[in-house]
Amino acid sequence: MDAPLTNFGETVWADEDINLTIDMFGHGAALIRGVFEYVFTAEDLTLIPHNPDNITTLGQKFPVRWGAHRLFIRANGFRGSGVKAVTINGTAAAPPHAFNATSVTLNYAALPTPSRAAVAATTDDVLTGGDALVIVIEYNEGPTQSPERGGGGGGGGGGDSVPTLPGGAALWLRADDLAATTKGGAPVVKWPAANGSTLFAAAAADGSAAPTFAAAAGGVPASVRFNGSEALYGTLALAPTKTVIAAIKDHGSDAIYCSVFSDDTDRGLAVMPTNCAQGWPTAPAPCKPNSTRVVAIDWVGASDYGWQDVGNRRTVVAVAYGPSTASSSVDGCPQRSPGDPSARPVGAGSSTVFRLGTRGDGYGRFFNGDVHEMLVYNRTLPPADLLAAQQYLALRWGTPTPANVTACGRRPGPKLDCAALRADAGKAPSAPDLAAVAGFVQAAAAAGLASSVPAEMARVVLGFMRSFDARCQQLNNGTLAQLRRPAATLASVNLLLTSAKSYVVGLNNVLGNYKANYGGNQAAQKLAGLWKPLPPAAPAHGDPEDVRRRRYSVRGG
Repeated sequence: MDAPLTNFGETVWADEDINLTIDMFGHGAALIRGVFEYVFTAEDLTLIPHNPDNITTLGQKFPVRWGAHRLFIRANGFRGSGVKAVTINGTAAAPPHAFNATSVTLNYAALPTPSRAAVAATTDDVLTGGDALVIVIEYNEGPTQSPERGGGGGGGGGGDSVPTLPGGAALWLRADDLAATTKGGAPVVKWPAANGSTLFAAAAADGSAAPTFAAAAGGVPASVRFNGSEALYGTLALAPTKTVIAAIKDHGSDAIYCSVFSDDTDRGLAVMPTNCAQGWPTAPAPCKPNSTRVVAIDWVGASDYGWQDVGNRRTVVAVAYGPSTASSSVDGCPQRSPGDPSARPVGAGSSTVFRLGTRGDGYGRFFNGDVHEMLVYNRTLPPADLLAAQQYLALRWGTPTPANVTACGRRPGPKLDCAALRADAGKAPSAPDLAAVAGFVQAAAAAGLASSVPAEMARVVLGFMRSFDARCQQLNNGTLAQLRRPAATLASVNLLLTSAKSYVVGLNNVLGNYKANYGGNQAAQKLAGLWKPLPPAAPAHGDPEDVRRRRYSVRGG
């Protein structure tokens, strides 16, 4: 639903004193409706998933109520490939439940028999709850499979929400192609390319060993694993202008500059700790191993580093060399661009050797991490093709990539004082100490009233605060891009605090109503007794004439 800011936080909707959007008053259930499109009848519920194909795992952590049941929906794989199977609490859904390629129909009478407590809660004014049912929708194609949606060197045909892979790749390596010939844990002495290019073979000229094959297991996709001393080499003619895109996972355990790939002119892409990057190449060794890790463009004697943390997570990284500049990106978001003042000229020079997992010079600088897939183009891809290639790999390997570069925002702005903002959330008159809310949740559970309306409201408050803590930290460490205006970024986190405060006020009102009007309901009185009422809110002050003169602007979403 829309916020009162537009243009990715850059401006408000209208140049007025106060801006409101209609969707600000919408119910949160609209978000759920949009993902699974719940269609109810007297006997059935039909779910019509709409999650985009680049979201390959979606779990609904809060329930949707249906009679005495609480439904938790999960979806795995590429929605565009069609529904393959449906389970209910781990058991395959059998008739009269049904599904087709695009929808799932659940029959209420065929669901597991609800408990007496769950049935009683459907008519109770105080108690809520219901029996949890986990509905899992499995699609035909998952993120670790190898659907031929794009074309290695041929462009490919695309599909529903699936980007077309740019054609003409000089090299295309896919780890899952090794599964038919290589056992998990075995050395990868050569890596056949999907498009028939030169095979990679382990070289011993610098004493490096072969990486190992990590087979797909437990939801973790296949990869070729480098442990800080291995490399693969191949003969590959590359022009000075080229583009390399790869799905990787940096293990974050190596404390120095780690080259993901390079050519024989030492141009490539590396991963390094920020405390080394900021002082490179004169930073003291060893670098701090647990600092934020970023990508760095590698070229003769110099590097430019990015801002997004890539340590210990699967990402799609890319570097594009133009005639005089180079640019890098992580998960589709620019890290260094030709327009940056720090971008340095590339210079001329062709290459005949391609190195994977090392820079290959006297320092080695071996990569410590997984490589899932890599595409090499003997040209500088235009922005649209570069983003499409990154979206393709993101879809294959389950990494986040935005629909357009504008959605990336900018690198981290001013630090937020998360502790001070959180402390303000507990100050009167807006809300009590949030520790009191946590205490109420615990007391309600101890009294056997965890499945009550007030207890659920209190858990929502704590959920807002956990979201605030995570978002504030991510904005500060760069894993979540800040909005263009610092004030808009601050507003986005304050919205979570405001929501928490609003729920506390609502909780206070509900419990006050219980105390005043539910004298005969033991559960209601017990809940009211567990809560310390809020002090009365101070009356609002303002000049009525000024309020009357004020202009209000209401815009649709």
